[in-house]
Amino acid sequence: MDKYIRKLKYRLRELKMQRDAFSLACQGIERDLTDEHAATARAYATAKQELLHVSSRGSDDVARCGDRRGSAGEPSGPVDPSPSSLLLHPSSSKEVSDNEEEDQSVLKTLDSNMQEFVRNAMERSTSQMVAKYQALLAEKEHAQEAQLQTLREYYTHSMSSTTADAWATVTQLQAQTKALETDKTSLGLEFTQLKIDHAALKEELQDFQERVRLQDEENTSAKSFWQKSTDMIKENRRLTEEIVHLTSEVAKAHEVIAAKEAAIAALQVSVHELEVQSKGMDDEKRVWSDRLTTVEVAQHQMTQDNTAMYAQMMAMQTGCDARLEQMKAQYEHQRRTYVDEVRSIPVNLGFCVFSLVIPYMQYMKEFWQLDHT
Repeated sequence: MDKYIRKLKYRLRELKMQRDAFSLACQGIERDLTDEHAATARAYATAKQELLHVSSRGSDDVARCGDRRGSAGEPSGPVDPSPSSLLLHPSSSKEVSDNEEEDQSVLKTLDSNMQEFVRNAMERSTSQMVAKYQALLAEKEHAQEAQLQTLREYYTHSMSSTTADAWATVTQLQAQTKALETDKTSLGLEFTQLKIDHAALKEELQDFQERVRLQDEENTSAKSFWQKSTDMIKENRRLTEEIVHLTSEVAKAHEVIAAKEAAIAALQVSVHELEVQSKGMDDEKRVWSDRLTTVEVAQHQMTQDNTAMYAQMMAMQTGCDARLEQMKAQYEHQRRTYVDEVRSIPVNLGFCVFSLVIPYMQYMKEFWQLDHT
């Protein structure tokens, strides 16, 4: 029983270690998400710097073109958007407006795709982790319940079989004791009858001897005396043989009675030992009942601990969900900030933005796929 209690304690320690591992995994996920958002922020900052650099290069090129026009005798500075210039280049203004609309639609599509991809990946990883640890906890609890049920059935069957064997042995020995007592009673009656017969034979012998003595006194002739003496000797020898035979039978009866009494004493000792063993078995049964009660109490305590651990896990999951929502909100705010900053860049750099954002989106998609696998 101590071995099973130690096993239960070991299971509790394993559950605590699993809870710590789950908390560490949640912390790792939070750290990975933080690192990923930081990497996203750095990538946006790099893209912004590159766009600013490209815009500065574009402005420098425009300035250099203006200088060249001024040196050639052409007016430098910004071109006046007069109706005549618009009439001269109507196709260029239309292309610029079309490019602006296309850039805005591409940026909106990229933002919505990135947001949807990030949301789906985070929800999928969170749901998989929760389902995994819920399945592990359910499997552990089912295994512990099956083990406790097996122990309960084993000890119940063992105690019932031991008690039945003990009572069967006691009943058999009681039946043997009753049979031996019956034999002892019958032998006692036979011995009493033999004593009575022996006493009667002694009385008859004494009466016969008295009659012979009286007849000897009455008969004085030598012939009758010798004849009667011979007859008396024969009769006396016959009676002596009968007495010896009866004495041997009485001795045999004494031996049989002594053997029966020894057997009865041995059976009484065996019955006493079995009674002592029965008392010991009753004590052992009470001890096993106490241990079974202890195991049930330990099971109840373990169930409460499992419930508390599950509540802690749900609280940690709620905290992780809240943290994820907070990080989503931060990410959404940063994304909107970056989008506003990107939109504040001059429109003629839309193609440069598109050429920089598309590789970054492909890189982010591959990073999420690798993280998910």
